[in-house]
Amino acid sequence: KKTLLISLAVIVLLFVATNIFLSFGLTGIAKKGLPEVRKATGINVDFKSVRTSLPGATVSVSDFTVENPAGFRTDNAAFLSLGDASFRIGLFSIPRGIISLPSLNVKNSRLTIAKNETGKLNAAMLGKAAKPAAKGKPVPDETGTTNDNQPTENIPGTEAGGNRNHETKEKTPPQTPKAVIGNADIETVVEYIDWKASSSGSAKLALALNIKARNIATFGDTENENGSFSVAGSIEGKPDSISIDINGKTAPIPDPGKPTFDIDGTIKNIRTTDFKELADAYGFECDNIDVDIHIKCRKGIYENG
Repeated sequence: KKTLLISLAVIVLLFVATNIFLSFGLTGIAKKGLPEVRKATGINVDFKSVRTSLPGATVSVSDFTVENPAGFRTDNAAFLSLGDASFRIGLFSIPRGIISLPSLNVKNSRLTIAKNETGKLNAAMLGKAAKPAAKGKPVPDETGTTNDNQPTENIPGTEAGGNRNHETKEKTPPQTPKAVIGNADIETVVEYIDWKASSSGSAKLALALNIKARNIATFGDTENENGSFSVAGSIEGKPDSISIDINGKTAPIPDPGKPTFDIDGTIKNIRTTDFKELADAYGFECDNIDVDIHIKCRKGIYENG
């Protein structure tokens, strides 16, 4: 009995010590890896704290931010900010090659899509940091043309003074990882700012949204619409303007280009006076518009809507 009690006490102490470390010691270790993330992806990421706990494998992150790429400015100063986010990981699904998040909760978040003075979008430029070219290989420009100043003697199919033989190989499309989200609740503001249309940044529109999703998966029976989602919201600070109420159901989506889903809902009270600068920039004006939405898509082919 004494040996059993001692063993139980050791197990309890180890469990408690592990949870204390995961709660308070994980932040410092995770922050040490941020420079490598920035170097590998070209994306500046930061956070205040990250914690996890056992046995539920719940991960919590606070004040997580993804900065804008170079050449962009926004009132929010970040492409994405998450005040509080938490998700639970299904540990028993990992050995089966499945990423399972039984729950996902996000609060106090903001996503800012911005067009800069040259007409480029921050979302499109994110992570496109310049990477050094491999030695002995030409550097292709945006049109696909190589730089003739680069040495070509090490390139297969290229002879001195001759033309390079181009060979086209069919690439296998990347496989979508097996993933499933059981329950997701996201409170966020999605904002669009057009600095090209207005140098003051007044041409913008921000929507406060509440997004819920259930059983969203990338694998399973593609004929069975067992997943569901809803989007509710309005203009930030104006709950009676652009009132959104949308509901949908979806089958598992192994190929993002061929989804199966149904969407029904309404978007009411669209008034350009509530986002005048942006509407004026695009030459759009209306007193009031109500939209009824009925969309039906089967494996990427729209049957209605």
